[in-house]
Amino acid sequence: MRNALVALVLTAAAVYATAHENHSSIVGSVELAQAVIRPLGNNAVHGLATFRPAADGLEVTIQAIGLTPGRHGFHIHQWGDCSKPDGSGAGDHFDPDAKTAHGVPGAGACHAGDFGNLVADQNGVAVTRFVAHGLSLGGGKSCILGRSILLHDEEDKGTAAAKGGARIACGVIEEHGNPTPPVLPPVPAITASPSQAPPR
Repeated sequence: MRNALVALVLTAAAVYATAHENHSSIVGSVELAQAVIRPLGNNAVHGLATFRPAADGLEVTIQAIGLTPGRHGFHIHQWGDCSKPDGSGAGDHFDPDAKTAHGVPGAGACHAGDFGNLVADQNGVAVTRFVAHGLSLGGGKSCILGRSILLHDEEDKGTAAAKGGARIACGVIEEHGNPTPPVLPPVPAITASPSQAPPR
């Protein structure tokens, strides 16, 4: 496990070097973001996700270890809160365009945060790289900085009833080398009841 985690850290350094070389001409944009993925509850899932600007979206690279062999749903979620053991603090899938249907990429409409499935080998290791369209690191409604990425224990079949099962690992997406405040749900306004209103 220690060697695998060291390999993830070294990969992050290599990805950053490549990003700096290839995207140094981008002005006013974040060149590289990452999420260190940690287990939720009692499991051994760890990983690293990196995000770099690409044409019409972001190039996403994910490595994870400690998974059960097979397919595991994974998504960007709306809030950067990984504090709860069941991952519920992360909220729903990130959906800046307010689409109504959950899905998987390449099979009809889906949320911008719907990434489909990671496939873990017999050793519980999953590695994937792809371009996610409709997402950015540059601000605006499509920006994923401060939000979270979650891994699930089952396959995401692209339906509301089969989104991937329980949430088993979570990481908050931050600019590389720069602590990024998490995006959190708004705090409801507290209004005093008539009996609690201050005297005039």
